[in-house]
Amino acid sequence: NKHNGLIIQKTILAQFAQNEEGLEISFFTEPVKREDLKNLVSLISSPAIYQQNIIKKYDIRVTVVGNQIFPVEIHSQNSEKSKQDFRNYDIENTPYKEHNLPEPMKEKCFKLLKELNLVYGAIDMILTPEDDYIFLEINPSGQYGWIQGLTGLPITEAIADLLISPSFYKERKKA
Repeated sequence: NKHNGLIIQKTILAQFAQNEEGLEISFFTEPVKREDLKNLVSLISSPAIYQQNIIKKYDIRVTVVGNQIFPVEIHSQNSEKSKQDFRNYDIENTPYKEHNLPEPMKEKCFKLLKELNLVYGAIDMILTPEDDYIFLEINPSGQYGWIQGLTGLPITEAIADLLISPSFYKERKKA
């Protein structure tokens, strides 16, 4: 009621099953319908994350590697398949392009990694139609190859540079 029925659920772990044809299907982020709430007791054995369904302009994946940042727009709203969760990939209909992340948001991303004592992180955000940035999560081992492949951003090179840079580790120890 608080969110006028606009609630989503995310499974804790990726869930996979087979449909009637034997094809593998996956469950990612799904809207919660009012009829889903009729048997609330069943939710006890189905741990998930429940949150407000935020209307998106597009998704943003920010990959942070040391002192480098690679923000990418994922135009998931261009496809019904990826509209709720960009991990329901529809590459042909979902443009991926470099995003001009404002400096205050970049600073917040770097601060988050520093607070968590991470040198790498994949941050997922939503940009609303009002151009507000909404933080969803950070994954300390998030995949980046697909972003690099679709955008040409030099993330692998940034990781390699970080791994051979002793000065970065010295700076982290001082902080």
